[in-house]
Amino acid sequence: MFAVSSMLLSETLDAMDDHTAGLDARYNEQINLLNTAFGVISAIFFVTGIIAIFVLDSLSDDPELYYRRR
Repeated sequence: MFAVSSMLLSETLDAMDDHTAGLDARYNEQINLLNTAFGVISAIFFVTGIIAIFVLDSLSDDPELYYRRR
């Protein structure tokens, strides 16, 4: 997710270089901050996904244990 969003953002910025020449330096700082935000959000989603997989796996039933209880 981070790689795709970073690539899309950089390609968009490269395509708009002619139009952003008159903007101040804060524009580039904000774009770099946006790129960092995509990275942080991607890391949060990744960690949350790993935790969700472990939680859902621990809540599942183990059907192989049903025959041992009889």
